[in-house]
Amino acid sequence: MTDKESKVFLNIAGFKRFAREAPSRRLFKHVKKYPNLPLAQQHVKEYRAAWPQDPESMSCQAVLYLAQNKPHEALRLLEQATNLRPDMAKLWSNKAVAHVALKNTEKALLCAGIAIGCGVKTDPCPFNIKGIALAQLGKKAEAIRVLRHSLFLDECQAKTHRNLAAIYSACSMTTDAGKHYKRSLQIDPYFDKAYIPYTRCLVAIGKRNEALAVMEHRSVFYARKSKVKPVDHAEHHPVSKYALPKSDAASSPGF
Repeated sequence: MTDKESKVFLNIAGFKRFAREAPSRRLFKHVKKYPNLPLAQQHVKEYRAAWPQDPESMSCQAVLYLAQNKPHEALRLLEQATNLRPDMAKLWSNKAVAHVALKNTEKALLCAGIAIGCGVKTDPCPFNIKGIALAQLGKKAEAIRVLRHSLFLDECQAKTHRNLAAIYSACSMTTDAGKHYKRSLQIDPYFDKAYIPYTRCLVAIGKRNEALAVMEHRSVFYARKSKVKPVDHAEHHPVSKYALPKSDAASSPGF
């Protein structure tokens, strides 16, 4: 290999390492904490252009489609990817997510099962998706068991805690639901939609002051005026000046 060929080869290899790292590690870690869809789209566009037949790049593009609520587009791309790499567990996990979004529950369970079978046994993701699919089928007890197993494999999964909390809430197991909503907000305090069901759980079990304190400190936390997570602050300081308008308070006991 000539010096020129060596230089070209090293440049290509270096770019590929950078391209793989951008969407799968540095980029998505940043986007998860500070959502920036245009930034993600630009990086993945460059990645896909460089490696159009790479299942990894297809997976990253599919994840963005799912984030934009485009399950049909994600599924089309994932079908191509699994044809190229049928042994790649995360592709099947993402296919299961797309099928869940499309309410294709049986297909979601099938894809989740394949992901569990060909993936690392300690990967919690396919179990989380399987639990969601089981919940869609109304098999709540089995869904709870599968989601608890997912948390056994990795307790720091905000989405799994939220999914489990939603099922507990539907089963009128308010205390258990509140515990998992709280844990999800400790892991991911920027997921705004979880605050409403969590504070409803607090009100339902008689902790209205703590619920109000959560909402008050949430505003402080989002304004970057505090690094203490709202649920942790409220637990230790359950007295708040935050109040709902009288008309709302009179019409509804919750939020």
